[in-house]
Amino acid sequence: MQYLTNSQLNYMICIRALCREGTVRATDISRQIKLSMPSVHNMLGTLEGLELIEKHRHSVALTPAGDAVLGYYDTAIHAAQKLLQSAGIEDCEEDALAVVTALSPAALDKIVESMR
Repeated sequence: MQYLTNSQLNYMICIRALCREGTVRATDISRQIKLSMPSVHNMLGTLEGLELIEKHRHSVALTPAGDAVLGYYDTAIHAAQKLLQSAGIEDCEEDALAVVTALSPAALDKIVESMR
């Protein structure tokens, strides 16, 4: 399993959301996450090196491995949201993301396994 940092996961979630709307360009990502183009290009290079995305001439797309990693993290984020909501925290998407990316790989694996 490829474990992601909070920033990497945020990019991946952003790319997936933008893919649903059509072709994803670096400028779309920059606008969506409010970071500079150099920062976006740097992260896209990192994600491409991890084989989670494919960079094309004018667009970016998730790879099958990227989809699989997002599915894994979706399960963990859902578990974290349920926990936070049980504590009375209603609007907890960002908090759940932070919790999940702060966990050790072993803890994250156990949470995902318990949800399947």
